[in-house]
Parts: sequence; structure tokens; C-alpha cells
Amino acid sequence: SRPQTFDYDGSRCTSAPTTSPTPAMLVSLYMSTSDASGANLRSGTISVQFMVHDEWSSPELLLPAETRVDRLETVSNTFSMSRIPQRVRVMADEEADDWGFWKVWIDASGCEIVLVEDPAGE
Repeated sequence: SRPQTFDYDGSRCTSAPTTSPTPAMLVSLYMSTSDASGANLRSGTISVQFMVHDEWSSPELLLPAETRVDRLETVSNTFSMSRIPQRVRVMADEEADDWGFWKVWIDASGCEIVLVEDPAGE
């Protein structure tokens, strides 16, 4: 399955670079499933990558294969990183079926950034 990459302007959120080798902040990724028929996720592993300091992170697990996501359900996971990511990439394995989401956003130390949102809503 082709990865979906989200570009956004996070400049309204300040994120000072860190010289420490340990992560400086927690970033939560949220994905809300649409109410459309067939939007639910029935199978497959969903992973994410974050571009920080112009480099992609290693893939990290968002949803394991046995997770089912119903219509209108929001899933999330929190990741440690040194600053607010520049880009986010969501990847599904070969076993994943189509997943219809209507909104994807991150919360980076209290600053919410909407990556994509269907103007029609759910």
C-alpha cells in the first residue's frame, strides 16, 4: 500500500532544537475514522514515520494487525522526539484494507496541528 505523507506548516508552534540525545517532547498523532460506509479498518498493520531535522525516523507502530477501527472512532498514539516533526508519513502493510479517515492531527506539547481534514466533516 502506498504511504500517505502529510506536509503542514508547524511554524505557529515553537520548537527549539535540542542538543540533548534524549527526546525533548511528546507528540501525539490522532486519526479519526469517517462515518462513510466501509470506512472502518478491519485488518492490517498501520505504521508512521516522522521527519525531524530533515531525516525520516524509523517506522513506528500506530496500530497492530489485530486492531479493528470502527466508523467515527479516533485512534491515537504518542511518540517521543526532539522537536515538532516537519512531516508525517502513514503506512499500511499489504494486509491492510482501505481505511477512510476524515481528520488527521498531531498534538505537540499542547500545540494542535491539523494535517488533513475533510471540509464536509465526518
